[in-house]
Amino acid sequence: MYSGLFFCNRRLCVSRITRVSIRRPLVNHKNRRDTMSIKNESVYTIQTKNRKLLEVGDFSHEDGGSVRIWTPADSDTQHWRLMEHSDGLYRIINVFSDKALDIAMQGSENGTIVHQWESTDTESQLWSFADVGSDCYKIISKSTGKCLDLMEMGSEDGTTVQIWEDVDGEMQTWKIAEIADACESQTRNGKAKARNGKAAASRPEEPTGGKTPALV
Repeated sequence: MYSGLFFCNRRLCVSRITRVSIRRPLVNHKNRRDTMSIKNESVYTIQTKNRKLLEVGDFSHEDGGSVRIWTPADSDTQHWRLMEHSDGLYRIINVFSDKALDIAMQGSENGTIVHQWESTDTESQLWSFADVGSDCYKIISKSTGKCLDLMEMGSEDGTTVQIWEDVDGEMQTWKIAEIADACESQTRNGKAKARNGKAAASRPEEPTGGKTPALV
């Protein structure tokens, strides 16, 4: 559970909240190496423990477009290309938008929003993968050492992702699965854009009220 406030301005969105839970000792990832066998430039889905997929919200191509979880929809908004930067570090690029998974304003505080942004030479777009077993991983920011995490321990469609210190919890555990036919996915990207443009008008909008902010 959480207590506290949430605020969002035009440049930085941070959930000013306190996660109240029984925590296991924090894990220091500074000297921990990537143990995941990744095929460079291959395409993957990134799935929560309750089988929701990481996606770019509202079929956005814009810098600052929201990144959230959603029910699997066979859409390239839910497909991510892992691009090796250096040994054990990757950029996570959305297939639909060609934007990188990025920490807003290169923030480092717990609750800083993760969104998409054009690829830049910054550590806020570099991530490593720590194996926790059963094809599941913690996705760890190079710039902060913090984990990709679900806001307010959410599990519903539209839950925003953020960074948070390692609490060894399920909301920081992600199943990484390679898409069987990445070439087919890449080929149908153009068709998906047309189809998704129509679907965007009928899909319910993200909840607002401070829980799923839009960065502009």
